[in-house]
Amino acid sequence: MHDHVCTRPRPRPLLGLGFAILLVTALASGASLLAATPVDGTWTLTQYLGPNNTQVPALASATPTATFANGMITGTTGCNSFTASYTVSGSSLTIKPGIVSLVACAGPVGTQEQAFLANLNMVTGYTITGSTLALTNASGAAVLTFTGANPTASGGATTLPTTGNARQASTPPWEWLGLFVGAMTVVTGCLLWRRAIVRR
Repeated sequence: MHDHVCTRPRPRPLLGLGFAILLVTALASGASLLAATPVDGTWTLTQYLGPNNTQVPALASATPTATFANGMITGTTGCNSFTASYTVSGSSLTIKPGIVSLVACAGPVGTQEQAFLANLNMVTGYTITGSTLALTNASGAAVLTFTGANPTASGGATTLPTTGNARQASTPPWEWLGLFVGAMTVVTGCLLWRRAIVRR
């Protein structure tokens, strides 16, 4: 009697592969939705709210930057690097502080950094006019003003087309293909598993 079991596809690896394809496709799809906010992109600070509610120009030799992507902010204060998380709902913007590196910053650079981080914690909203992003406080005053090329900015105050931090978008073809391949792999694995049990 010849044993042909080793020549047949094994159900367990197929099941694992199918679920892995579905998981990767779902995670990639979720990441693409999180990235769809008007503030996404890399921005360079032009001015910030300083003492006596005056707007202070950013230092040309140590200009802070901020990159918004997938719910995370990364950038530099002009001296230290920093991270933060953010959520967008309509014209509201919530920022939660993360990690700041520990380089000693003296003089005007240190003053700018302290104001930048303090103002970042005051942010409750935003407006985009052309290529200018203004982060605003509860009173509507701009506490941090940036410039940068943002493809979603079309002039005037920009708000999300839907509530929450995701926009409606068509599903890319590769996501449908990934879901189809993953589902078919799982189905094939289940059929082989059932057949193996019946043969026993």
